[in-house]
Amino acid sequence: MRVIALDYGRKRIGVAVSDDRHHIALPLTVLESGEKLVPGLKKIIKDYRVETMVMGCPLDLEGNEGKAAAKVRKESERLERALNVKCVLWDERYTTKQAEMGIIRTGGRRSKKDDMVAAAIILQSYLDYCNRLTGETESPDGGDALDE
Repeated sequence: MRVIALDYGRKRIGVAVSDDRHHIALPLTVLESGEKLVPGLKKIIKDYRVETMVMGCPLDLEGNEGKAAAKVRKESERLERALNVKCVLWDERYTTKQAEMGIIRTGGRRSKKDDMVAAAIILQSYLDYCNRLTGETESPDGGDALDE
């Protein structure tokens, strides 16, 4: 079983997937938001035997939820019901900027790939946290990681 992460945007959603041992996050794809999102995620969940989906949540600099984070929370609840998979919200501050800077440093240009790289950064942070605390890929209390 694997874990996926989403870097959720209004137009595009970056997707990353873990390895089977939940140690490494790998950029996977970019999906368009809208009608095709749920079928696209269902295919990924089936193909990769996904048990948990992590969604990046855009907190403000002080770590509080604003309007954008509230939208992501609502969307995560909708996707959790539609996909029948556990969804965890995860702090995504600076991940898109980290992805852009990493791609630029390696000679690339900003593109849609930034979204899936940002998803991989979100997922790697989540995996590292869970492995450090519990050796597993669940939040220690089994709930929403942002509520800890």
